[in-house]
Amino acid sequence: MKIKRNVLGLSITTIVFVGLLLAQSPSYIGAKACGLCHKTKSQGRQLPLWEESAHALSRANLRSENAKRMVEDAERNPKCLSCHAPLFEKGPVGEEGVTCEVCHGPGSVYKSIRFMNNPQEAAKNGLILFKDAEAVKSLCLRCHVNAHGFPFDFETAWEKIRHNRPGK
Repeated sequence: MKIKRNVLGLSITTIVFVGLLLAQSPSYIGAKACGLCHKTKSQGRQLPLWEESAHALSRANLRSENAKRMVEDAERNPKCLSCHAPLFEKGPVGEEGVTCEVCHGPGSVYKSIRFMNNPQEAAKNGLILFKDAEAVKSLCLRCHVNAHGFPFDFETAWEKIRHNRPGK
């Protein structure tokens, strides 16, 4: 009888533990974790494209002399951070500037190869996909509408950062 109770107790504990793990909110994993797969030519070189972009440097730009002339303590100013480092409240990933997960959502769940091989499954597990360039543009315009007095040409900017997988 005691063994049955122990097995039952262990079973219930296991079910609760697994349920808690499955119910956890997705978390941010950072560009380097995304880049483990998304760096090769066959995958579209997403990580190298990002690393070479202004988005990768956007947080660091808040420490520049130019930023200091524009706003006192820009690197702590929530208004500046909301565009230059939108994940600033999410721990170390907030230092990455405008990173993969700013656009595609927290990757802890959908990063699994079993999801990433199937875009619909990845989307069900948190990956934000965009139906077309207009959907991307609306996200970009949250920050790029005449930012700092500079006009924004979406088509030109999109060509610089577009990162589709080859053949997709």
